[in-house]
Amino acid sequence: MVTNGILIQRKAGLIALYKLSTPKVAKACQIMREVLIENLKEIRK
Repeated sequence: MVTNGILIQRKAGLIALYKLSTPKVAKACQIMREVLIENLKEIRK
């Protein structure tokens, strides 16, 4: 995901820390989660 620009990596000694490259990634994940939940509710009817 780092190579695709979704995450930014920072190394602190032996530890690798990651953060989202932009708040838009979090928003996209939230929207996808909502769509998947809606689809599951439709399937279970």
